[in-house]
Amino acid sequence: MKRFLIVFLTVVFMLALCSCGESVATGTTEPPETSVPDASGGGETTEHIHIPSNAVRENETDPTCKNVGGYDEVVYCTECGDELARRSKVEPALPHRYVENVCTACGDQQSKSVFRFTSNGDGTCTLSGLVKCDGDFIDIPSTSPSGETVTAIASRAFYNQNFISHVRMPDTVTSIGADAFAFCANITSIVLSDNLTSLGSTSIPQASYGFAYNEYDGAYYIGSESNPYLVLAKLKDSSRSSYKIHEDTRFIYNHAFSSNKNLTGIALPDSVISIGANAFINCSSLSEVILPSSLTVIEGNAFSHCSSLTSVSIPGSVKSIGVNAFAFCNSLERVELGEGIESIESNAFYFCGKLKGVTLPSSLRTLGDSAFSDCSSLASVSLPTDLAVIERGAFSRCKSLAEITMPERLTSIGYMAFSDCTALKSITIPATVKLIDNYAFQGCNALESVTFECTEGWRYFRLITDTEGTAVDVTVPTDNARYLLRTYRDYEWRRS
Repeated sequence: MKRFLIVFLTVVFMLALCSCGESVATGTTEPPETSVPDASGGGETTEHIHIPSNAVRENETDPTCKNVGGYDEVVYCTECGDELARRSKVEPALPHRYVENVCTACGDQQSKSVFRFTSNGDGTCTLSGLVKCDGDFIDIPSTSPSGETVTAIASRAFYNQNFISHVRMPDTVTSIGADAFAFCANITSIVLSDNLTSLGSTSIPQASYGFAYNEYDGAYYIGSESNPYLVLAKLKDSSRSSYKIHEDTRFIYNHAFSSNKNLTGIALPDSVISIGANAFINCSSLSEVILPSSLTVIEGNAFSHCSSLTSVSIPGSVKSIGVNAFAFCNSLERVELGEGIESIESNAFYFCGKLKGVTLPSSLRTLGDSAFSDCSSLASVSLPTDLAVIERGAFSRCKSLAEITMPERLTSIGYMAFSDCTALKSITIPATVKLIDNYAFQGCNALESVTFECTEGWRYFRLITDTEGTAVDVTVPTDNARYLLRTYRDYEWRRS
């Protein structure tokens, strides 16, 4: 009995070995499956690598002249059929095909007196408003009834027109004014001009329920017929630390990334020409920004309160740095300003407490009120030769500023321009200066010497009604310091 049992078990064992890895029917060896340990540690599971197929369209809706179309772009695994990616695409509404003022596709009637135009006097005109409208689809013409090319849409042109649902504009339009479509609460689609170079604040709608956006990498876009990604309007997903902006994007719209606490870095592609107002305001974790050489405008509050931003290089292609653009960036230590920048607006770098030095480009013509006010670590500033005016409060409360060389062509020093610069010891006033406004050097308690290159013709004026003024001797530098600090600090100084 024992021998029989041993023989039986041996046969069973041999049969098990033979069946493992072999086909019973053919006897051929099957290739082993790739396996990985089970997450539980109790065995192995088969690992499958997805192979993406070409994208296919699903849920297609054809566009009409009344409604946008769209579809889902879907990628499946060629092996197992699992859905790997799905992205919604929007197809703009079709243009009306008017014959004798009636659309042959939908029957929409076109009125010849829908729009109001203002001539620009050069063969072009600006669409300035509506006279009347027979439908909810605004199809802006490329020419006015007088034959002038429509190149602009004026500020508030369609302000608060709630009946509008769709907007299409021709590629002749290059600029849209502020609030052009503000409070058009029922707009669900807008087709922009592909030749836009300027978008005013809140010039296009972006908050309507059911608005037909285009999507790319976690963001919503508004486009033209040929470029769906012309304007990055806002984020779809604000939980991410980085985003890839589409390479065809030209505008980062107002508030697009505002108050995104997770954003740590952003690199704008070479296509971007404008950063809108408040675009990155309160992005408190944003520490790195790469600006392209295509950029021309940084609007107001664009990066204000980005408290983790440590450095920024602004290319010379930027003509204007807007009001409060980098205000309250209190970790900002280094700013490079490219040659070509013409204007730094009011409070642009206000309260950048760690900024130590800055060289202003020779192209700069306007330095706004309080542009570098309260930059308490700012120790050195190089002012461009052709800067004519230092505006009010431009460097007030820059407590580390020990010396500054005034521009050779300076004509005016504004109200409180250097007030409370407590480290400033001496200055030279160029011969071109004809005005020093009230309190220009108030609180500069270390100031010991003020030298006037032109000592003749200086007078101080007590009130606006004081037309004669009082002559003041400015030949002694130590006396001048005392006059500007205390004796005549609240008077306006002028030179005839």
